[in-house]
Amino acid sequence: MKMTIFTGIALAAGLAHAGTPSSLILDDFDSIGGDDAAGTRLVMSSIFDPLGQGGEFYVDNTFVSGSDTGALIFNSGFGAQQSGGLDYEPGSLDLSAYNAIELDFLGADQSFDMWILLSDNGGDTAFGTFQIDAGGERTEIFEFTHFIALSFDWSDIDTIEIEFNNGDRVSSLDFIATELRATVPAPSTLAMLGLGGLVATRRRR
Repeated sequence: MKMTIFTGIALAAGLAHAGTPSSLILDDFDSIGGDDAAGTRLVMSSIFDPLGQGGEFYVDNTFVSGSDTGALIFNSGFGAQQSGGLDYEPGSLDLSAYNAIELDFLGADQSFDMWILLSDNGGDTAFGTFQIDAGGERTEIFEFTHFIALSFDWSDIDTIEIEFNNGDRVSSLDFIATELRATVPAPSTLAMLGLGGLVATRRRR
């Protein structure tokens, strides 16, 4: 099973970038439900599985990686096209002091799309779509400047919705994620992200 391979990777790797004073944990996927800033989570998934191989999308609150406990696990069988979603209702979450959402990954076996939808209590939304590349342990940073957000109130967020591998789904996707948080990325990190974007632009020309 692919999960055996992924578990080996996860046990060998420590958690990347645990929470710092400039971060707010939204969900650490541990055994205490609703103890983090995003509140209680609702986990959903759908699957197109013509070969009957099955698939799972769930929170394992006993999963251990380094000093961290808890993980979000996506494990689709061969040929299965699965999507997963997380819904939160924090009620009135203030993220005005932050400028990004981060998600720690222990690994992903192939690239896939991810989107984040935030709604405030006035009915306005902030929406961002992102591509997660295949690879090992790292932190993905979703800057608020990359969201479509007209008149959005970052100080009064009512709901958070996150979708993984929706739309043009890839088959047989596996990944493990360990912590979701709001952050103020270090200037050096933002500079590297900008440089990476410049390199990608030059390559496409």
